[in-house]
Order: sequence, then structure tokens, then C-alpha cells
Amino acid sequence: PATATGGDTITYQLTVSNAGPSTARDVVLSDQLPPGVTYLDASSGCALAATVVTCDIGDLALGASVTRDVSVRIADVVGATTLSNSAQVSAATPDPDPSDNGASADTLVSADAGTLVGVVWNDADRDGVQDPGEVGIAGVTVRITGDPDGDGAPTVITLVTGPGGTFRADLPPGRWTVAVDQATVPFGMAATTP
Repeated sequence: PATATGGDTITYQLTVSNAGPSTARDVVLSDQLPPGVTYLDASSGCALAATVVTCDIGDLALGASVTRDVSVRIADVVGATTLSNSAQVSAATPDPDPSDNGASADTLVSADAGTLVGVVWNDADRDGVQDPGEVGIAGVTVRITGDPDGDGAPTVITLVTGPGGTFRADLPPGRWTVAVDQATVPFGMAATTP
């Protein structure tokens, strides 16, 4: 697949086709698994040795194709990374055009999103802790700022608190700061910190 998330299980579908000029004898497919994956399973006739899955195809007639599946689990990642899976095919029969005997596919892997949940409330005793009786404030603007992809350009998410003063955001991994827009806080109130 073109994209996936850390922790996902994905399946590489590897298709071998014989473009001729004759039957290919003793065909073998080799799939070099990329770093960052754990082998789970493969089609019948395939076996894992170290990080290479080898599939004995046997003889492949002119114009015929076969597909083999290799399933892997992607390791959890921080940020984004690209997995590059490559496969090669060989045969006992000489191939007049070996340029098409290999292929690779890239999968962009992103990290799982996290969830930030917060509340803006009337901190009557100004201790920074929401005590019983200190009610949430709806309609307050909250800005969440971070640089999850590390490109130097900040990402800003603006939310408005709902009933009970709550807000929620699904965020990619990274460092985030939360700030309340003081202009949206009811008159006479100010932010407190513990």
C-alpha cells in the first residue's frame, strides 16, 4: 500500500509474469523485507530466511502469471518514515531481457495520532486544579501549536470549547503547546497556572 500507520499489518502482493520467449524453468521469487517490519505470513511455497522471503514458483509458462502474498506488521514509528520493499525473480532459463526481473514499492508510514482532551473552567480559588463546583466555560477559543513534521513551520489548530468547557483534538506525535485566547474568556476572568 502507498500509506500505512505504525502498528498496521500490511500485505505485499508480488506478481511474477513470464513475457517469454519460452517457458521459464525453476522460477524463484525473492522478497527483501525492509527494516521496520516483522514477518507474519506468506503464500504456500514461500519461506523466510533472515529478512528475505523466498518463494519457489516452479515452471512458468509463456504468458502466465502467479501472485504471492507476504504479510508483515509495521513497527510503531515516531514521525513519518518510508518503507521500501524490493523483490527479484530468477529462473534457470536464460532471460533475454533481465531488466524487468525486479521491482520495488514504497509505503509512507505515519505514527498513530494521539488525543488531547482538556477543559477551560472558572478557577474560583485560582489553584490551577478544577475543584467540585468550578464549572467549565463554553465558547472559549483554544489554540494548539506544534511542529509535528519538523519542517519548522508551526501547525496551529484552533478550537472553541463546548458545553462544560471541554475541547478535544486528535494530534500526530510531537510537542504541542496549548494556549487560551484571553480575548474570548468572559469579562473579569484571567488564566491561572498551578
